[in-house]
Amino acid sequence: MKKSLIILVISSVVALGLVFLPEESFRESAYQNSAWYFMFIAFLMLVFSIYNSEHSLCLVESCRANARAAGFAAIIVVAGFFLSPPDFRILADETNLLGVSMEMNDTTRCVLPVESLYYYHGMRTVITEKTEMRPPAYPFVLSLLHGISGYRPANAFILNAISAWLALFLLFLMVTRREGGLWGYVAMVAMASYPVFVQYFTSAGFETFNLALLILCFFLLDRFLETRNLWISVGVVASLVLLAHSRYESITTVLCILPLLLNFLPENARDDWREKLIFASPIFLLPALWLRTTTWNALRFQVETVDRAFGLEYLWPNFKGMVMFFLSGRSQRFAGPILTVLACVGLILLLEKWFNHKLVKEQRWFNAALAANTVFHLIARLLYVNGDLAQPHTARLAIVFLPLIAALAVSGLRRIETFKSPVNIAPGILLLMFALLISCWPVAAANDGAGRLLEYREFKWAREVFERHQVGEESILIVNRPNLYVPFKKSAITFSTAYLMQERLEKMLYNHSYSRLIILQHINYRNGEAEEDLPINIQRFKSRILFESQLSTLHYLRISEISL
Repeated sequence: MKKSLIILVISSVVALGLVFLPEESFRESAYQNSAWYFMFIAFLMLVFSIYNSEHSLCLVESCRANARAAGFAAIIVVAGFFLSPPDFRILADETNLLGVSMEMNDTTRCVLPVESLYYYHGMRTVITEKTEMRPPAYPFVLSLLHGISGYRPANAFILNAISAWLALFLLFLMVTRREGGLWGYVAMVAMASYPVFVQYFTSAGFETFNLALLILCFFLLDRFLETRNLWISVGVVASLVLLAHSRYESITTVLCILPLLLNFLPENARDDWREKLIFASPIFLLPALWLRTTTWNALRFQVETVDRAFGLEYLWPNFKGMVMFFLSGRSQRFAGPILTVLACVGLILLLEKWFNHKLVKEQRWFNAALAANTVFHLIARLLYVNGDLAQPHTARLAIVFLPLIAALAVSGLRRIETFKSPVNIAPGILLLMFALLISCWPVAAANDGAGRLLEYREFKWAREVFERHQVGEESILIVNRPNLYVPFKKSAITFSTAYLMQERLEKMLYNHSYSRLIILQHINYRNGEAEEDLPINIQRFKSRILFESQLSTLHYLRISEISL
């Protein structure tokens, strides 16, 4: 154990030293060029640990033993895709993640191509790029999908569908193990009843992926506490590493689980290489630490000063937004208030078990780790400048709490059987949960939250216009946010870049390198003037308006074409 503790101290010191000692340019370059390899090693560790572990840990074996539940979870996901057709809803989060995955697929570098020019059937020249502040695990796994099937934006929806299925199925396994019977199915339907869950597993963000990894971490921890199997412990560490790189605040889960894991490692593991690997795990957190220290600035958080990103002044507004989200029917219809009340009942019963010492030691520690993780996530959202769950662009931050609410709600319902009910109530409860799901899902179909976002409407209209007018490699887009369009294989640059290369743009049109420029402008209703000036002298070219539509009470969108 002494050797292992020495390894833990050395790996921690080395990790901290590599974060704080080198210059920022070194850390940024190190992150860009090594993040893919860190993720690849962690992914391989997870795969090998699941493959080599015993006790029916392998998901393939679990699927065989619970084929109906696996199929049931798949039906929920497929139905969700029919109800809420996949779309890019939160911009530029989703398109930036897709752009990083494209660069990872092409070069293994973890950077975001901001401006690019495509030519000759897929060849690409990057004009500007930057370090994306969003963590690398999601775009890494997405790049693996690109590697299998070829690069296509739709792979983001496939990955989220797989993540949603995994989250539902793992929740089933954990609830069934504790409650038995049909209660695992009840938990799956309860979590799927939330419209926000459906809306974002049919989008291209990293929330559902993060949720699946979080449930996987606790699923593996639960199995480890039961079996003390070393391969499972390696799986816990690997899933923790991926989770720490899946969302910003998810690194706090490492603080909740890793000490517990180290404390419960079996005595006979002292000379095992897997134990040494586990104690050296802090070194695998380097990319997350590099990323935070190089992107921790006011510009990335979209605030005046970086100290305004988090603060006690946000506590009360965010708390009110959280109460509105979970207790009112405004955004989640009946699922919010009903499941929240049931979860509170389940929590009270769980606390009663805790204080009356009705839980075994391993279960008490497991619950403590889960509670600590929940508290960390609550604090992160309550103190964050954009932590109001009642807002359409931040509602997705609630997804991480849904499995716990569903499990506690099932625990509360399960206690009804203690009243010596003469019949099995689980089938009836399952039918009621289906009724809840059917009554709440239309909210997801309405897509009201994303529909209120200007960026979503503009991006959706632009893609429809591009498809209608067959805008491909022969066109260059001149837009305010080219990073939205580059992942869709569109040549896109900013207006400022277009000004700088005005002569080159005109020459490319005359040389037929490109046949037209597509320009997205915002027109002010008051004076009829565009906020963005045309980058070239249109007197020498043909111009026509392809599309106009209102964006807000102040502006409307104009999409124009300039050609010879």
